Amino acid sequence: MSDSLAITWGGLSLPATAIGTDLASLDPARDILLELFAAALNSELQDAWAAAAGGIDLLTPIPVAHKLPALPDLDTMRQAKAAWPMLAVARSIEPNQEDEFTLWQNRITSKWSIDYVLGPLEIGDQLKLGDVLIAAGKIIAAVIRNGGHKAYAATTLVTPTTGDPLTCAKQVLGPGTGCCGFSTIGISSFICGAAAFSQGGPKYHALTMTLQTTELDSISDADAVLYTGASIAFGEDLDQPEPGVVVNLDTAIPLPADGGGETTP
Repeated sequence: MSDSLAITWGGLSLPATAIGTDLASLDPARDILLELFAAALNSELQDAWAAAAGGIDLLTPIPVAHKLPALPDLDTMRQAKAAWPMLAVARSIEPNQEDEFTLWQNRITSKWSIDYVLGPLEIGDQLKLGDVLIAAGKIIAAVIRNGGHKAYAATTLVTPTTGDPLTCAKQVLGPGTGCCGFSTIGISSFICGAAAFSQGGPKYHALTMTLQTTELDSISDADAVLYTGASIAFGEDLDQPEPGVVVNLDTAIPLPADGGGETTP
């Protein structure tokens, strides 16, 4: 589309294409985080969870039985017929912030809610299984630090010393196809304990994490200015009060007469 803004902003690329049967591809980070964290928890905790949770009512033999791409309010969980344990990932209801990051880039800072919810448990089962919540928090933190997990997506590199193939986690949190498009991501806080989704309702046990991410915008290749050459001058003969550097760029597309830019020593 010739009249499009022709930018990318985090995981959003304009003009929007190939969105399939829903609009989830407009914000791919949510589903990537959900699938990534679920795969990591199931991979890292599978054996320990199966041994401890076997035979307990309401709980499945896998650490993440249900994935919810939304905030886990009562109505949503009822309509989704959630199974336990459940992992939910969604952008927080806290306000997003947009500001100028550099002279040519703006950023959006967002909060995310990550909820790992066990079913309503008897006190004996709670004491038996509750430590999985802090373990899940540590695993998610490690996945973020690692940039991904092999159980979700792997890539093959070459070992520098021997040239042998090396399988490692695909880095899916930053930019790239099939990635979140974040510029930064970090954990703001997390808390483990009792959780209630309705007044007077059953008591669940959950891990709730808050992530903070930033996403930068950039002009797409289709709308970029093409530079055909450059010249650089430096020193004291630049008709400037102080010594400095001047860079002149030649463009294939003429810039506005009053938009030639400025130089700063």
